[in-house]
Amino acid sequence: MKSFKGTAFFFLFVVVMGLYVFWDFTEQKSKEPMAPGEQRLTDFNLSLIQKLKVNQLELSFDKGKCELIQPLKTKCDSTVVAQYVDTLGGLKGKKILEAKDLNEEKKSEFGLGEKALSQISWELNDGSKNSIKIGSENSYDGGFYVEMGDLYLVDRRAGGLTNKSLTEFRNKAPLEGVSEIKELFFKDFREHKDFSIVKEDGVWKWGKEEDFPLSSKAAENWVKALLIMKSTGVVDGQKMGAGDFQMDLKTDVGEIHLSFQGEGEAVRVQRDHGDPIFEFPQVRMDSVLLDQYQLFDRKAPFEFSLEKLVSVKLQRGSEKLEFKKEGTEWTSSQLGEKFKESDLVDLFQKIQSLEVEHYIPRNLKNKIKKNHLEFFDGSGKSIYSIWWDTDQAPYVESQLASARTEKQNWSYGIKKENLIALDQLKFKK
Repeated sequence: MKSFKGTAFFFLFVVVMGLYVFWDFTEQKSKEPMAPGEQRLTDFNLSLIQKLKVNQLELSFDKGKCELIQPLKTKCDSTVVAQYVDTLGGLKGKKILEAKDLNEEKKSEFGLGEKALSQISWELNDGSKNSIKIGSENSYDGGFYVEMGDLYLVDRRAGGLTNKSLTEFRNKAPLEGVSEIKELFFKDFREHKDFSIVKEDGVWKWGKEEDFPLSSKAAENWVKALLIMKSTGVVDGQKMGAGDFQMDLKTDVGEIHLSFQGEGEAVRVQRDHGDPIFEFPQVRMDSVLLDQYQLFDRKAPFEFSLEKLVSVKLQRGSEKLEFKKEGTEWTSSQLGEKFKESDLVDLFQKIQSLEVEHYIPRNLKNKIKKNHLEFFDGSGKSIYSIWWDTDQAPYVESQLASARTEKQNWSYGIKKENLIALDQLKFKK
């Protein structure tokens, strides 16, 4: 009973401390240390703001989500706006002059006249309103003079609140608001080819059957690159012609259509007809406009398990060897006592370390006959096999090879030196 009470008390202590830490985190702005003479000027965050005006730009907020409403109605760059509000809501400063002493001459002296760097006003969810004017920079410590009733000197972070343009605040990401892509259809109109991928139970698979294996990791990296791509320019009120590439996406916010157009140094992207056109440098599109071959799994043909393996047959030209597993040891009738098991392990490791350079179309399959390695289970069933030929060279930098597992059959090119290493592996005799 004493042990139970101790456990219950400890659990209650952990819960209370967790609540305290959460409360303390939400109140952290109010608890930030201040230098002598400093006082807090603002204390709010993104979830508390309803309206924001920065010079001629006007933004509205709904549960932390932002929309630009002036000078045009469009989506916000959520990251930029969140950083701006975070800075604005945590201003601290030292009072320089009281409002009664702040005449027009003094305002001009501190850069708070007509040429003030920024005039900012906001309204919070509780209906309270406030404003601030940011003036010139203090040459001594890099701080800024601000007018908020009285005159204050705030630290240099206030510089991040000045000279904001429509381009900075507006959305520059074609997939703003999307957090998950579940399915993707890609069409290349120039090459007249298409493919699709779909995510099932956290793993990416081909949407329709393809000759070659898909790397789920490569597909996931591709999707992440799509979600975070940001343009360097935005064009309003134009219609983009037929694109060179097209993507149809199924996402957590519904279906989205993307068109890509352009060659050379620039690529234009439009989410839907009538939406803004996003402009990207070509270099930023390299991770987005992929060739299908960049999604292939280059290790899949060399993945096999040794657990069920009891027999291995190897043919290299006229050389024919067979290895059998008896208990925990491997033997070879051709090599007898001179056979070293480590040589066979070395062969397994060399195969598992191979990587595909490029996959080869179906019509070239089954043409590789010279060298052959095959694995069998206890029932005599073939569970893995690989063929290779270092005399054939359909591609300049590779040799032809083929692998078959229980479910798949692939042909591909491998670096010459890696296949030659299989040929040169010596078994002791």
